[in-house]
Amino acid sequence: MKMISLFDKTGHMSLPWAEAGYQCLIVDIQHPEGIHPHPEFRNVWTQGASALQREAARQNAMHINQRRASA
Repeated sequence: MKMISLFDKTGHMSLPWAEAGYQCLIVDIQHPEGIHPHPEFRNVWTQGASALQREAARQNAMHINQRRASA
């Protein structure tokens, strides 16, 4: 199973799930770009939030362009 934790710089909120065997991804704008293993916890990876912000902006622009094309 997988668990995603948002705005969790330290990863401490994910620790109980990681210890129970879940694969955890913690996302915080203070983490570096890309997905990296957490330096202290097993089954925990970190990801910077700016990549997610760029993807959300791309999706929004695509949605706007589709609406314009159908109008």
